[in-house]
Amino acid sequence: VLTGGEPLMQQGAAELLRKIRALGYVTKLDTNGSYPDRLAALLNEGLVDYVAVDIKNRPEKYAETVGLPDLDLAPIRRTVDLLLSGAVAMVYDFVLNTLGWWQELLTTTAVSWGQALADKYKLVFSIDNDAALLGIGDFTGLRYGLIIAAGSFFSFLVCIPVAYFIGGDHAMVVGGKDILLAQAPVGAVFSQYVRHIGIGMLAMAGIIAILMMASFLCTTLAVAGNFMSELKVAHITGATPRTMERWQLVSIILSGFVSVGVVFLLNHAYGFTGEGALQAPQANAMAAIVQPMMETGDAPWPLYMAGAFFAVLLWMMKIPPLPFALGAYLPMGINTPVLVGGFISWLVSHSSKDEKINSIRLAEGNTVASGFVAGGAIGSLISAVLHIAGIDWFAKAWANSPTGTAAGLVAYFALCTFLVWMAKRGAKDAA
Repeated sequence: VLTGGEPLMQQGAAELLRKIRALGYVTKLDTNGSYPDRLAALLNEGLVDYVAVDIKNRPEKYAETVGLPDLDLAPIRRTVDLLLSGAVAMVYDFVLNTLGWWQELLTTTAVSWGQALADKYKLVFSIDNDAALLGIGDFTGLRYGLIIAAGSFFSFLVCIPVAYFIGGDHAMVVGGKDILLAQAPVGAVFSQYVRHIGIGMLAMAGIIAILMMASFLCTTLAVAGNFMSELKVAHITGATPRTMERWQLVSIILSGFVSVGVVFLLNHAYGFTGEGALQAPQANAMAAIVQPMMETGDAPWPLYMAGAFFAVLLWMMKIPPLPFALGAYLPMGINTPVLVGGFISWLVSHSSKDEKINSIRLAEGNTVASGFVAGGAIGSLISAVLHIAGIDWFAKAWANSPTGTAAGLVAYFALCTFLVWMAKRGAKDAA
């Protein structure tokens, strides 16, 4: 239990929690709610299992109770909103992934006119109503949300119809069977052909080299900075550098096992390839390039080159090629909620003529989005553990029915409304 005084006043709180985590302990934090941003960072990093907020009194009596006449209640309110939104997202994603009370991936093929568009013109629109993705979109903002979504629309609404029109007589393998491209589902054409254009864009944007080098450099710098802080603490407490080095190695090794263990857990529960798998864009992009070389197969170099050409065009048009390429590579269902979240962020930050109120609403919306990301991740992880344990409560028939799709639309609209309401309520309370 990390308590105080106010523990989040201490700059070393995160470092201490990392060390406790490395020893395998469950963590609890007692706070008065004065540092919502620091709390959000701890939750997003997964360093805290339980949080207790000490609420002294109702708002109009709070300053009198704590003896601070000029006390600003905004940080405390944001902390409460962070935890409330996290609880909402955790329940939402748990119900979505474990119980299946509504459809997660909403597509236009669920209605007759959408199916007709898919059959005749190969046009499909989809959106994933996961709470964590909506929170990520709020952080991303409208500008980059639009660029990412534009990349996705380019793949699904331009490249895929063109692929059907030009290469309809081309043979491809789907589910172990040889069929014509004209008869293949949209998802198969995207994964086997169009997605490689996005990989080419990513490569031209330098993302592959950046991922390989940045991960190594960032990890090295983080460990070095962390160890320097630990040596200072050791000097103050009287511990020897030898003891600190020993426990530093132990914590690094344990963290490695824990991180890899989570990846294996998710792979065992859902997998990262095939139908219904989790999306692993960085790993799958690497695999798509390296696998043909390792297996002496033919890599789709023309598609890679086409993607690289488009990336150069984007750069010449002053459009950031990396987010566009990411949108072109990822399925549309993952990208569209980022656009929705970005639009909500823009909406709440332009909902008043008073710039101060807009700033408060934007900060409050980001706080709620942090709760969505942290809570949604926890809910999904619980669902994965239950899945591995063989506990199946998922109402598959209901979720895949038209009623389940309608329920998904209603649930997602309610979640978006909750985000907007919480952001605007924060500015109202602050006023």
